[in-house]
Amino acid sequence: MYKLLIEDDEGGQTAVSLIRDEITIGRKEGNTIRLTDRNVSRRHGRIVREDDRIYVEDVAARYGIKKNGNKIKDRAELKEGDVVLIGDYKLTLKLDPKAKKKKDEQQAKKTPSLPKAPEGSLANDFSDNDRDKTQVIQTLPAKLVVISSNFAGEEFPLTRDEMIIGRGEACNIIIDHRSVSAKHAKVVHEDTDAYKIVDLNSSNGVKVNGEQYRALHLKRGDVVELGHVKFRFVEPGENYVFSPQDQVDAVAAEVDSGPDLMKLGLVGGAAVAAVVVLAGMAMILFSDDGDDEPVQDQQAAVEQLHEEVDIDIEEGDDQVKAFVKNARQQIEAGNLREPVGQLETARDLLDPTPEQRQEIDDLIALARHERSNKAHYEKALDELESGELRAALDEMLAIPPNTIFRNLLEEEGVAEEILEGILAAGFEAVEQEELDRAREKAEELEVVDYEPAADLRQAILDKEEELEQQAVAMQQEDRPAPSPPSSSGSDSTQPTQTTTSPGLSAEEARAKYTEAAQNLTGGNPQATVSICRDALNAGHTPCHRLMGLAYVRLNDEASACNHFRQYLASGPSNPGPVERQMENLGCD
Repeated sequence: MYKLLIEDDEGGQTAVSLIRDEITIGRKEGNTIRLTDRNVSRRHGRIVREDDRIYVEDVAARYGIKKNGNKIKDRAELKEGDVVLIGDYKLTLKLDPKAKKKKDEQQAKKTPSLPKAPEGSLANDFSDNDRDKTQVIQTLPAKLVVISSNFAGEEFPLTRDEMIIGRGEACNIIIDHRSVSAKHAKVVHEDTDAYKIVDLNSSNGVKVNGEQYRALHLKRGDVVELGHVKFRFVEPGENYVFSPQDQVDAVAAEVDSGPDLMKLGLVGGAAVAAVVVLAGMAMILFSDDGDDEPVQDQQAAVEQLHEEVDIDIEEGDDQVKAFVKNARQQIEAGNLREPVGQLETARDLLDPTPEQRQEIDDLIALARHERSNKAHYEKALDELESGELRAALDEMLAIPPNTIFRNLLEEEGVAEEILEGILAAGFEAVEQEELDRAREKAEELEVVDYEPAADLRQAILDKEEELEQQAVAMQQEDRPAPSPPSSSGSDSTQPTQTTTSPGLSAEEARAKYTEAAQNLTGGNPQATVSICRDALNAGHTPCHRLMGLAYVRLNDEASACNHFRQYLASGPSNPGPVERQMENLGCD
């Protein structure tokens, strides 16, 4: 079996077995191997095994991939010892030491004179240091499945050698529950393939099957409790599917095993009913909104809050005000999860004034409302990374103006990069005399009232005039000599009659499209729909796309899908972004 020896710029090394036919590499969550430096693209490359041959491929690498110092074009075959450079990471293909030894022994039998691999070679020197730089996903990995609280059924695959669980933003598994500490526990995948859970000095400790432990190896079916949140440990390869009964069982177990139902004479349906009643009692006792935590737990939570929030609070300062200010700054910077836990703790334990409580509730609501915008923000970055500028623009337009993540796109220069890329593509289309594509790019820019779009429009008009003059010149060259006038003396030529369709002209329809796009950008999707109807009556089909986006904002998915279908039926030059929108909406 082959392995990749991954070395970062600080010398840390990690060995990753090539156990799959395809391994993706990039900075984005979900890659088989996740490399976290900024000079690694979100979907950078992949390693592919085909017929016992191994290849490295460039997927969407902004800075490219090098093999043995030379930049690859699309893909390149890898041999043992080849070195691949991805950002600041060096990946060396090596045969597993055991497999290499076996291969050498087999080769030695065929050709005894061949020397063995030298001792101490890199192939025998894999190191497990700095494993946190990578992430390896296996088929049906071990996982933790929540079986209690409002998170019930949520799954967390244990895809790394060490995974931190807690309420903090930096954790690998984030549980937004106030009974869970910022860094509550960690699960360690040991070399023996065993999994161990370790308490990280949490306020409420770690329990396994009801007993508290500092550290314990997990086995199939173990129930792990972190604060008031329960998980079921699913071992690798186990095909476990959560069911509501698991939640009932978990909650019923909280009632100290309950009274002996047989002694009470309760059997059959009565016993089940009793369990349900007890489960309901347990849900009340252990609900997320319970205020009956012991005093020492409250004190510990406040101390934990002070540790989590890196601000100076002097004696006499208003603690609530300081925490609210810090949380607001984090939320406005795009950090949504961690501040919510801090705000909830401050609200419940620090005795805020009614005005402060309202401010806290408003901030929590803002953070939760911005979650969908954050998803569009991250998707816009992904699409930009992949060169899908139209799709990146659509994701940007899906974020309402004057919101946190729309502002971040503009402050970080991402919005400008998207628009500049579309503008460049438009001018390229003009040079290639693909004027329909150039007009489409101009319309995309006019959606956000991008001033340089006027330059692109002028370039299109200039090119149209140039092509028209060329066509006239060619017609004059090919035109036969004029016929003599008619003997009757009457003029046989008649002026050409042009017909115009009722309603808007093509130029007026384009102006309506621009107006509709500006309303969409300005947060008025209803006006977009109304204005686009006029443009559609004049045959301006790009308005179907705008109307689809507007109906997405209006939460009318059926109408959005309908207009997206009509837009695709018009034969746009770049249907991919709209097709992805339809896939996300679940359009038939």
